[in-house]
Amino acid sequence: MITLRFIFTRIFQLHALLGLLTFKKLVNLAKAFIFFLLRTPTSVKIPPIFIISVTNRCNYKCIMCSLQSKNYNPLIDDSNPNDFDFNTLETFLRKNHEYISLIRIHGGEPLIYKNIIPLIDLLNELKIAFNIITNGSYLSEEISKKLIDSYCIGVGISLDASKQSIYKKIRKNGNFETISKNIDIFNKLKKEKKSYRPVLTASMCVLSINATDMTDLVRFCRKHSIRALSVFEAVDLNTGLIHENEFISKNKELAHQEIKRASSEAKKLGVIFRTRFPSLKENKFADIQYHAGNIKPKNCINYYLVAWILPNLNMIGCSVVKAPFGNLAKNDFEEIWNSKDFGYYLARKDFKNGITPKVCEDCVYTGSFYS
Repeated sequence: MITLRFIFTRIFQLHALLGLLTFKKLVNLAKAFIFFLLRTPTSVKIPPIFIISVTNRCNYKCIMCSLQSKNYNPLIDDSNPNDFDFNTLETFLRKNHEYISLIRIHGGEPLIYKNIIPLIDLLNELKIAFNIITNGSYLSEEISKKLIDSYCIGVGISLDASKQSIYKKIRKNGNFETISKNIDIFNKLKKEKKSYRPVLTASMCVLSINATDMTDLVRFCRKHSIRALSVFEAVDLNTGLIHENEFISKNKELAHQEIKRASSEAKKLGVIFRTRFPSLKENKFADIQYHAGNIKPKNCINYYLVAWILPNLNMIGCSVVKAPFGNLAKNDFEEIWNSKDFGYYLARKDFKNGITPKVCEDCVYTGSFYS
């Protein structure tokens, strides 16, 4: 179900987005949502939201990143080429832009995508709202100006800590002071432009080594005009860079204590604080506002509203369901999205019949707004 908390904690994002949507886009978005509620095997012709992984390259070597995994599957998570072919992307967006409400630009590190500036220019030309997820290291003054003068509604920065001593343990090759300075420059430029957009948000991937920094990161967000902080536990991707005792599943009471402290501070400072801790799903902690329930998913909004495309043109269900559902080099998008022979249709059909698709059985979002 869609919870009130989910809506309330994203009003600021909706505020940034709604003014950029045409009537046709609003209708398409509403229709997709109705199909989700009705659990139909098909959705709208073109989903209102696309997640585009523009590159698999990154300048960081984060200890929890799937790129470092010993079980890395290049057919699903990575591919050659490492960058999304810009001509292919441009052709696709020009064909479908009238129906697209939002593009979420992902990586790797998307700001090192060689065509990031042409892509921003294209999205502006086509009047497509977008947001971007970045580690912040390439958030230069030039890029910041480009984003502020664009259809960008939000910039999400993966932080993981509020001080360099902890940050460097998780985000290898990263320098927190550089990120902090980039954020300050970004905010300065926004203030000069008197612009509400893009809204800054942050995320924190939690292990025992940074859990005690959660409250300080809330304070950092307040000080640096970061509207919301999403906090979630790291999962074991078999990178070999995390000790077993560092996972939250081995430190539940520590996580409980630090979430409670950080949540209280966020409420006091006016920072929106969102949590996702599947390891705590059996713990009835009042301060855990958003985490997986101990049930299987009954539906998924992603299969109706969101399509995720990787640089090799593989399409995947979501960040959890990484099974390839089709490839745009071999089939048309509409065929992959709604045809009976592909994963999206088959997953929707299972949900319609009261069956949890096998690829969704371990979904960490179960019990939240997705199901």
